[in-house]
Amino acid sequence: MNKNLLYSSFFFQSNLVEDFIFGFNMRLIDACASQSKYAPTQSKHASTQLKECKILQAHKMNSRSIISFTPELMQKVCLCTLNFTIHDGALSRIEPHSFKSCPKLEIVSLENNKIKMIPENAFIGLVSLKTLDLAGNQIERVEDHWFKDMSKLEHLDLQRNLINFITPNIVELLPKLKILVLFSNKLKGLNFTESDQLVEIYVADNPFNCSDVDEMISKYGSKINGTFIGEEDAKLNSGLVNFNGIDCQKTLKQKNYESEHILIVIMVAWLVSCLNVILWIYLIRKFILELIEDETEYED
Repeated sequence: MNKNLLYSSFFFQSNLVEDFIFGFNMRLIDACASQSKYAPTQSKHASTQLKECKILQAHKMNSRSIISFTPELMQKVCLCTLNFTIHDGALSRIEPHSFKSCPKLEIVSLENNKIKMIPENAFIGLVSLKTLDLAGNQIERVEDHWFKDMSKLEHLDLQRNLINFITPNIVELLPKLKILVLFSNKLKGLNFTESDQLVEIYVADNPFNCSDVDEMISKYGSKINGTFIGEEDAKLNSGLVNFNGIDCQKTLKQKNYESEHILIVIMVAWLVSCLNVILWIYLIRKFILELIEDETEYED
């Protein structure tokens, strides 16, 4: 029998996983063999079976029934997985210390849920985490306390939220961060330090002030990526313009300036029109006078 099928059979037969599947509406899939890594375990029997397993992804069977998870749930999950995923569900809360028993997790992906805020110590314990995906939620603020223990994080995806604040210490707290995805939020500026480790910062579809775009480009250089990934009609913000490759909104001062500029252009156009009319009147009058004069000379 195929070794992966043997592993899968073991997981589905074990009481631990059965309890998890039926008690929490989840299922474990994608066992793959590896000699170098294995998922953490607390039982000798499980250890012999899990020894060569590198990744077991935790997926939802019916994610709409999962509105929160706790340290007790995650303690079971993290026995068998390095990749924890709940997509397109009703997850709205992560309890503090939920991941305290998950030092081996490398990926946490909670895309398209209902999360509004991250409580203190929610992610503590994720010392091996490389990717955190919170795209498509309702988060408004990114705070310092998110990033305790995340010294190995390389990819942070926060697209399609309502974020209007990001801690200015994010780069210092995440010394290995390479990719930061921020498009389709409510950011009006970027206030964190530029760092050599950052490779790409995706910023499209945010209401930045157009007057700040040049400074932003000067600060972050080619790391700023204004490309919108997706259909144009999927953008969160309306009324934005593209300035030097970055989506932004015009400030009131800029709008007033443009209004004044338009008014001046209209007045100049009006004056030119008036001058043209005067010129035509002059030319027509001159032509008529010459005709009269010629007619008089002819009669004489």
